[in-house]
Amino acid sequence: MLIPASFHSFSQGFITAKNVKVDLSGFVRNDFIFDSRRNLDACDHLLDMYPLKPVYDTNGKDINAQPSAQLLNTFSRIGTSFTGLEMGKSKISGFIEIDFTAGSQVPALRLRHAYTLVEWPKSKLLVGRTWHPTFIEKVFPVTLNENTGLPFQVFNRSPQVRFTHTLTKGVDLIAAAVYQFDYSNTGPSGKTYQYQRDAIIPNLHGQVQFYNQNWVIGTGIDWKTIQPRTSTTGTAGTFIANEKLSTLAALAYFKYSKEKFMIMGKSMFGQNVCESLLPSGYSVVSVNPETGAETYTPYNHLYNWINFTYGKDWKVGF
Repeated sequence: MLIPASFHSFSQGFITAKNVKVDLSGFVRNDFIFDSRRNLDACDHLLDMYPLKPVYDTNGKDINAQPSAQLLNTFSRIGTSFTGLEMGKSKISGFIEIDFTAGSQVPALRLRHAYTLVEWPKSKLLVGRTWHPTFIEKVFPVTLNENTGLPFQVFNRSPQVRFTHTLTKGVDLIAAAVYQFDYSNTGPSGKTYQYQRDAIIPNLHGQVQFYNQNWVIGTGIDWKTIQPRTSTTGTAGTFIANEKLSTLAALAYFKYSKEKFMIMGKSMFGQNVCESLLPSGYSVVSVNPETGAETYTPYNHLYNWINFTYGKDWKVGF
């Protein structure tokens, strides 16, 4: 659905608008889900990660072997985008999208995307909430479940400032500064974005991506700092704490598609990337008994996946 409109200027000609278009998008969706046992999941089983380990009763039977079934429509979504604003040689557009997966048992609105995009002939600047740069929008597994490859593939949408510059045809340089919100790290106060907020410094990301009609190839590096505590308590009293934990992630990926065939894969080394719904975290290395001061070290993980599909209207894949 398109709603066209025309305006002459805004803000004394600083921003002009010609043929502004507002595009409404979305769908109504129903998912029937049958599970043979209990799983670790999110969004009321829409995002399954892995089966829970067996827990045995007195008779030696697995309590988590309980099957279940349900019908969900919370993944229905609605979005709107606008185009047509100009500021000098730049074009300005925006996008916002919501679904109904924020609550458990009671449907509640969840913000998926909300960003403004400023585009020049060879560059673009995105400010707002969208996929984390380590989630490659051109390269992610084709799955029937909405988890898109969890627990091996990043799943994270966060507020960010992302700049993309086209070095030459088919080669992009991407740089981003990201802050956490609902996709956040776990620590002594549970799962919260406060650890990164207290560290002040954003999650910094750099990436190079090549693409043409058949190929997408890229590599990137990601750096993040959190501050788990602002105070600690020991035998000598309570003291201000400012110990931080800085971590790295590095990734490489590819995709090849031709006619009905597609193959793609990704490998990522990650430290403390649990904010992306991946198995990860950090440990306390030492504790000062007098002050309670702690030092930290991250868990190191290597996440790998490969995926291929063949077909168009009907597909077979692995």
